[in-house]
Amino acid sequence: MREIAEESEFEAVKSTETKKKEDEKGNIENSIRDHLKGFARMIPSFLMACGDDNTTLETFDSIIPDNVFQDITSISLEEFRFLMDGGDYEEFHRRG
Repeated sequence: MREIAEESEFEAVKSTETKKKEDEKGNIENSIRDHLKGFARMIPSFLMACGDDNTTLETFDSIIPDNVFQDITSISLEEFRFLMDGGDYEEFHRRG
């Protein structure tokens, strides 16, 4: 009987912790999606303000000063490139 109670307690804790981790992951994913949507709306403005005939979507981030980008978007160009290109989230935050 004691083993069943211990096993039930373990499963309850495991289930709760799994749910917390899934919620945290969902919050991170939603935050990233929200940032990317915001950037999609801002890119044309950046292109009009800073771009020229040779600027492309692949190169626009190289012509925008980091401080201007950060003032407008609240993140650095390095963080933007990470979001756009993907990468190891844990590694990125260990470096930062």
